[in-house]
Amino acid sequence: MSSRPHERPAAISPFAPRFSSDSKGLDLAVISGNSAKILVGNGDGTFRAPLTVVLGPSPARVSAADVNGDGRVDLLAANNDGKVSVLINTNNGLLSLAGTTGFRVATATSTAAGAPLALTVTAVNASGNVAAGYTGTVLFASSGVQSGLPASYTFTAADAGTHTFNFTLTSAGTQSITARDAEVTTVTGSQAGIVVNPGATVKFFLTTPRIGLTGPSVSTAGVTQNFSATATDTWGNTTRGWLTVSPSRPAAPSAR
Repeated sequence: MSSRPHERPAAISPFAPRFSSDSKGLDLAVISGNSAKILVGNGDGTFRAPLTVVLGPSPARVSAADVNGDGRVDLLAANNDGKVSVLINTNNGLLSLAGTTGFRVATATSTAAGAPLALTVTAVNASGNVAAGYTGTVLFASSGVQSGLPASYTFTAADAGTHTFNFTLTSAGTQSITARDAEVTTVTGSQAGIVVNPGATVKFFLTTPRIGLTGPSVSTAGVTQNFSATATDTWGNTTRGWLTVSPSRPAAPSAR
């Protein structure tokens, strides 16, 4: 394996570490200037895009160990100033998080039922800054019973922590949409207060008195009859609409 100038494979402990629980092979740490690049293995001899972490001045050697006993592999570096840098793995064992602690979710605050919406999801760290290295998988949920949510999506390095999706909400009322990491459910974000207005009226439901609870509708010729009409959109949301009623009349008897 060749390396770029000033980048050298880390001299690590005899075992090959896995810095990430979603690793599919051996991981690699490479010193690059005052930083280290951690490459998570794909299991086929290739690696994911590197995650860069800052070390001390001119690190000469790095090692991997579970320093705090939490079951996650941490990174240690011996620097040329005589000090040691210890980087605790805080990513729940998933380097795909790249420091992500939540998502910033942004979409319109009002819409009509069934209208297409754009949804932008941004991975952010504890400081509220974009976690550009996030490469995890995002799942979606909504408060609305009926909704056309985006399919699960795995961020790529090219996304740089931000991706825009298309979706629809079809349940009228005030709704919310939530994005969360597929592996670490505490990494989440949502937007509430999305007002979904009913769509256009497409049908009416008429209700007339019945015999008993389930019997047929009944009326008497020449007697005023009351009925109720409910206007709805395509998704069954109640709407406002005009209803014109034309009573049917029996056909005139044919002459014999």
